[in-house]
Amino acid sequence: LAIAALNFGVTKTRHKVSVGVLRRTPTFAGVGNRVKVQHRSMSVRVEDENLSKVSARVSQRGRGRFPAKRRGMNRRKTNRKDGQKLLSELPKYDLLKIHTYQINKAGKEGNWRNVIRAYEWLKAWKVKPDKFVYNALISALCSTNPRKALEIYDEMLSGGFVPDATTYCGIISSHGKLGRWQNALDMFQEFLGSGSAEADPLGDFKGVRGKQFTARPLEVCYNSLISAYGMSKKWQKATELFAEMKQAGVGVTVVTYGALLLSYEKAGRRDDALRVMDEMVKDSIKANTIIYNTVMFACLAAKDWTMSLQLFDRMKSEGLACDEVTYLAVIQAASDARDWTLALEIAKQMKVQGVEPKVETFNALMHACVENYKWDIALNLLDIIETNHRKATENSTETSTLEASNDSFGQVTIAILGKNNSKAVIPDVISYNTCLNACVQMRDWRRAVE
Repeated sequence: LAIAALNFGVTKTRHKVSVGVLRRTPTFAGVGNRVKVQHRSMSVRVEDENLSKVSARVSQRGRGRFPAKRRGMNRRKTNRKDGQKLLSELPKYDLLKIHTYQINKAGKEGNWRNVIRAYEWLKAWKVKPDKFVYNALISALCSTNPRKALEIYDEMLSGGFVPDATTYCGIISSHGKLGRWQNALDMFQEFLGSGSAEADPLGDFKGVRGKQFTARPLEVCYNSLISAYGMSKKWQKATELFAEMKQAGVGVTVVTYGALLLSYEKAGRRDDALRVMDEMVKDSIKANTIIYNTVMFACLAAKDWTMSLQLFDRMKSEGLACDEVTYLAVIQAASDARDWTLALEIAKQMKVQGVEPKVETFNALMHACVENYKWDIALNLLDIIETNHRKATENSTETSTLEASNDSFGQVTIAILGKNNSKAVIPDVISYNTCLNACVQMRDWRRAVE
């Protein structure tokens, strides 16, 4: 029905409005319902799994809008009111499904504003949210806006819904983000005392829709609580809970080890992090990119940049893919080693591998230059990201100071970081603080005021 409304629903011609005919036909068992759309001489069948490709059209800007031209049709104008009317006539279940997908999509992108906006749209259709909508909201907001997630949880309880394992995992993570490890522990104990079948170590996770999700609900709740301890820098309690988890026979996965390593990273427990990596080898659990990134930052927190560089070499020898977090850790290690040439070389590898630098990458590079008394280079790096940001927002063609210079180092830096970065980076407070520190060391008060 969503596909019909978005693709073939309402077409406004010169003097009349033509509405497509919607028919729902049953299909094979286990596949679900198939939507059959007939419009004039065209007939289209689309599986429910393809909803992700079309539901994006019910987005932040185009809810109810239809394209100006379609294959096999004459050119027509859009009619947003007719589109909204047709969507309002859809069954409530389909509206719930569309907006739940939008909430999950915005949550994966880390955009909590779009999550809330999709929820407000659902309420604007006067559709009562179900448990899956509330779980999607809590899961999407627990990392980016935990306070709002707790408000949604209170609203869920006031609506008479019973929380399940998905709900408890999101709330435990929300308390962990806020540093409330005691509240997270209370929610975990409430889940264990709820008498739910999901609290069984061998139970199925019925609260999650997904074919590739194989973890048990109790495992996920344990992982969430260990992560909450880690965010609160309670590494002792995280270690005790990990031992309790193994003793209780709950499955320990790479996610569990990652949650435990997070607590050691926050506390700067380098030796414990390396010990856990050795323990993973004994348990025949292969470390992934996230595990290596966490241990590298744990070594950096303990001022051991040498081990971070060794882990980076070991990671490449095992054939693991490096992401922006990996390169950020190595650049920070090079900065601590006062090796600014190594930092730029790592940035060059990052560009060759197709990993786009973020503002944290530029901040680490500028810090490495300031630590090695390369103040002009740090200021020129700030000039690059400011110029690229203006180009992206204003379609400007201006040239940065570093691009206009004939300095050989400047040309190398342009080749490493890109002359026109497709994803413009916005400088943050750390960027300006680093460059202000450079101005202070240069005793250039005019540039500092600028």
